[in-house]
Amino acid sequence: MRTLVPVALLAAAAGGAVYACLPADDRPPPASLTVTVSPSPKTLGGFDTSDGWSVRFDRVLMGFGGASLSDTCTAYSEANYDRIFDLGSDAPQKVSTLYAIGECDMRFRVGVPSSDALLGERVDDADKTRMRTPGSDPYLPIGGISLEVSGTGKKAGVQKTFHFTFRPRVRFDRCGIEVDGGVADAGSSVSLKSGEVQQANVRIEAESLFRDSTNANLSHFRFDPFAAADTNGDGEITLDELRLLPVSALTDAGPFDTTLNSSEDTPDATVDRPGRTVRIESVGDFMYIMLMPLLPRLRDTLRCRSSVQLPRADAGR
Repeated sequence: MRTLVPVALLAAAAGGAVYACLPADDRPPPASLTVTVSPSPKTLGGFDTSDGWSVRFDRVLMGFGGASLSDTCTAYSEANYDRIFDLGSDAPQKVSTLYAIGECDMRFRVGVPSSDALLGERVDDADKTRMRTPGSDPYLPIGGISLEVSGTGKKAGVQKTFHFTFRPRVRFDRCGIEVDGGVADAGSSVSLKSGEVQQANVRIEAESLFRDSTNANLSHFRFDPFAAADTNGDGEITLDELRLLPVSALTDAGPFDTTLNSSEDTPDATVDRPGRTVRIESVGDFMYIMLMPLLPRLRDTLRCRSSVQLPRADAGR
């Protein structure tokens, strides 16, 4: 006489056999690193420029994600998703939590939100749809929006509004102390020991769009050149108008060439690729290509190397 064994018991027995074959994970417990994003005080409350303007931001909307650690850390798990943030609150908003041990570099990106992007505070589906809808500008022939910045500048009874959209995907890594407008080789920006609970905040400095130099230690905030770009007198400053204004109006220097960093994340490392050289001729070029990557600061002070992805070698010319 045969004895019938319930299927559930067979499955459980089989499962137990499989688990018995797996090696025990005897690694030490990982550290946890929660990555957050928050606005700078000037992004949140506005700022005064060296040429007498009072600038306030109405909204700063950013696609942010891809937080990960370089291969010199032992990663236990990483959350490679992205979110859309409205930088209108001083409370840090969570990006993701990473679990790892070791000393390594932290990486993240600003870019067009994915279809699975999570919504931060005060962000709705209409914002997500708008940012994901393909459009174009002089620098990218087609793409969604990675950063949207709007606000006003006021001086002596004159008011100018601005609404800028940026489309490039920008990858950030190798964060360190700023030296002479560049990033010092700081080695590891993250040190994680077993069982530690850490937070790494990325501060977003939207005010950097109005600097007259990429060297934050030597630059000034200026708005006169932006106001002067409003040649049709409608009170609204556009990217197209800024592209007609020579870069010398902001930087006191003539046109120049710059070589963009280009890197690619692989499962094992960040691989550098040959960058391309672009010509900076206008205030619009300077803001879009040179200043936009200055917005994030890891742990509020560290500047990160940026890799700007522009699909056309002439940057839109």
